[in-house]
Amino acid sequence: MKKIAVTGANGFIGSRLCDLLRKSEHKVVCLVRHGSDISLLNEAAEIRYVEYNKPSSLREALSGCEILIHAAALTRARKWDDFQKTNIDLVEQLVELTNGIEGFEQFIFLSSQAAAGPAISAIGKKESEPCNPLSMYGKSKRVAEIIIEDKCAHAWTIIRPVSVFGPGEKDFLEYYKIVNSGIAPLIGMTDKYFNFIYVDDLCSLIDKSIGNPAAANECFFAAGNENISMSGFAYIIAQALNKKIFELRIPLTVLYIAALINELIALTRKSIPAFNRGKFREARQRYWLVDTQKANDLLGWQATSTIASQMKITIKWNKARKLLK
Repeated sequence: MKKIAVTGANGFIGSRLCDLLRKSEHKVVCLVRHGSDISLLNEAAEIRYVEYNKPSSLREALSGCEILIHAAALTRARKWDDFQKTNIDLVEQLVELTNGIEGFEQFIFLSSQAAAGPAISAIGKKESEPCNPLSMYGKSKRVAEIIIEDKCAHAWTIIRPVSVFGPGEKDFLEYYKIVNSGIAPLIGMTDKYFNFIYVDDLCSLIDKSIGNPAAANECFFAAGNENISMSGFAYIIAQALNKKIFELRIPLTVLYIAALINELIALTRKSIPAFNRGKFREARQRYWLVDTQKANDLLGWQATSTIASQMKITIKWNKARKLLK
């Protein structure tokens, strides 16, 4: 049994991870910002409130912990400075703090496929291939990876999940709502291919890396077993919703204009656009595919079931909470 601190523990991935780690009989400390929504956390969770911009608060929160799983991140921002502060500077601070903790064993960093960039073919990208992040978010994650690789004095493990779905996830929920109306928006006039991963499969991979010598100083892609087109994914959602859908293919030129307009509107409202030119550069790529053979071989990890079966669970969860009709 390990004493494990999890940043972003109240989030979609963090909350599911904390549940799994407790079931694995680890002592879990949930690090949460003051005032954060903790509705996804188990009532029995040990919560330590933390100010990430205060080293003393972080040091106190990490007291006695042997392993840190850093799952907190900023996924949207208008300026690079915001990504720098949260996704890079905080990582460097955590590395320096954990380097000085007696008895600390492993720094596990939840990165992103975006840090590696798209694949050049349907074979899928390997961890050993050069990184080519296309968005500010992806670039910030890659910089954070390099900091960990260069400065972490203890064993480190970097995990790069592809797009994660499951109960409690909010971004895909918006797409489920559109599909539920009978429309399936699709990017471009030709199919693009993706990997997805169910949240519990991702948590299982993280669990297998904890204290595992085979995971020391290694980077792993995390993805499900299926390569799937966006249209195929839409039809899986429609099947889970028991809906018939009409495919609406959106030309890339239209998407680019939409991204630019979103940015201009966001500037006037001082808000963060969900879809911008960085996201457009990612969306236009044909192959967001990865190779998980390394995790299979070194960790003995394998995704458990099909996207279709996992989607049924996800849709049922959202309907039960009246997030979907």
